[in-house]
Amino acid sequence: MPHVDPGLLWNYDFPIPPLNEQHRIVTKIEELFSELDKGIENLKTTQAQLKVYRQALLKHAFEGKLTAQ
Repeated sequence: MPHVDPGLLWNYDFPIPPLNEQHRIVTKIEELFSELDKGIENLKTTQAQLKVYRQALLKHAFEGKLTAQ
């Protein structure tokens, strides 16, 4: 980066975890992304089910089935 002084970065030690720890971190991140993907899929399924439920409710309302009793 042109706005960063290279001398500052060359003299700084960047702590990097051991390779085994890096693999553990990546595995955990992949698990979390998998859970997130499942959550998004469940949300989309629920949204679709809600649309069907809403349509059924409106149909029953217009047919008078909600107030028949």
